[in-house]
Amino acid sequence: DPNCITKKIDEVFTAINSNHDDKCEGLISIITYKGKNILYGTDLLYLDDDAWDIIKKFKFDVVFFDQTYGEGFNAGGHLDAGMIAEYVKYMKENNIIDDKSLIYGIHFSHEGNGLHNDMEELAVRNGYHIAYDGMKLEI
Repeated sequence: DPNCITKKIDEVFTAINSNHDDKCEGLISIITYKGKNILYGTDLLYLDDDAWDIIKKFKFDVVFFDQTYGEGFNAGGHLDAGMIAEYVKYMKENNIIDDKSLIYGIHFSHEGNGLHNDMEELAVRNGYHIAYDGMKLEI
C-alpha cells in the first residue's frame, strides 16, 4: 500500500539461553545495530552447543562477559576469569572474534576478584580487558 509508511529497523536482538539458573530461564543477548554485533553475556554460567551454534553465525565487534568470580573461584551461576579466557580462545579459533574485537569482563563480585589493575593484568594475558565505571567505547 503506497500510503503506508515503512521504517527500516536497524536493531536486531537475539536471545540465547545463559544456563544461569535451573529455576528460571536466563538469557544473554546478541545485539546487532547499524552493522555492528555485540554479545552481552551477563548472568552466564556456560554456553551449550545450541548457544554456540547461534553465536558462530556472527562476527563480534564487542563482547561483554560476566566475570563475577576470579580465576578458579566459582560459586555457580556466573563465569569466572578462567572460563572467560577459555571462551575468548575458542571464539578466536572459530573466527567469532578477531584482534579488532573489543572484549570486556563485567558484572564483578568480590569473590576471587582482586583490584582493577590486578584483574586487568590477568585479563590482558588472556585476550580481553576489564570494564570499569564510567567507561565509554567507540564502536
